[in-house]
Parts: sequence; structure tokens; C-alpha cells
Amino acid sequence: MLDERPAGSTPRRRAVVARRLARVAAQVKRVCLLGAESTGKTTLAAALAARFATLWNPEYGRPYTQIGRPSDAPWTSWEFTHIARIQCWYEDFLAGLAERVLFTDTDAFTTAVFHEVYLGTPATEFDELDNCGHVYVFRNGRIAQPGEVVGPPVPLHARS
Repeated sequence: MLDERPAGSTPRRRAVVARRLARVAAQVKRVCLLGAESTGKTTLAAALAARFATLWNPEYGRPYTQIGRPSDAPWTSWEFTHIARIQCWYEDFLAGLAERVLFTDTDAFTTAVFHEVYLGTPATEFDELDNCGHVYVFRNGRIAQPGEVVGPPVPLHARS
């Protein structure tokens, strides 16, 4: 059954493993690719992860959009918050398993940008979701400087 614990799994052992994974995750460099929709961020993140023999964090918003919601329903603020939280949770999980670097094609910041583009208002529920110390890389290869305000390089809704 799904709720069965592996042999030797005790609360103390699980706590030790969780602390060890948290230490490893804190040492992993996180690289987030920035760019508008359908510009190849996912393909590039997967290729970089393969090249560096590590993991990449796929965008949770894509399967959520395709199978997790009615296609004709208007977007809600709650949905963007949900997507950002799951994205961050999964990234933290993968960082504990990655080798030196973890590539991702989106993050909470990017989801907040989508919130504003689609709903016309700033996201207000994302304050507790930080950028996990990301190094931001634009699709054209430019690396954002520390403290630089980053945003989409082209308007998301202006693509043809």
C-alpha cells in the first residue's frame, strides 16, 4: 500500500535523511532560465542538465494547464499561487538530489509575472516564496547581474 513505510524507516531516521537532503540542497546552484512562453526554455534546461549530468525541474504550470483545469475557465489568483508553491516545493526536492547544479525553466517570480499578465493585477500571495538563490539566465544567454530587476524579455501576450 502507498502508506506503508520501508523496512527500517523510523521517524528519527527520516529526520536524519531530511536534514542531510536540506544540507545538500543548500549547496546546489540553481539556474533559472527566463524568457517568454514557447521560446525553448524547457528544451534548454533539459539539455543543460544532460550536459552537466544533473537534474532539471520541469514547469508544473504546463501539466496543470493541460490536465488540471477546464480549458475554458478563467484563470484565478489561487491557481497561480498553487502553481508557484508546487513549483518551489518540487525544486527544493530535486535540489536535494541534484549534482552541483539544478536547472529550471520557471520559478515563483516567473509565475508572478504570468499572474500579472493574465489577470492584470500583481500577485499578492507570493511573498513567502523566494527565488531560492537563483542565477537568472535569459534565453539569449545573458546572465542577470546580482540585484538586477529581471522580467520577460518580450511581452508574453505579444508573440505571434
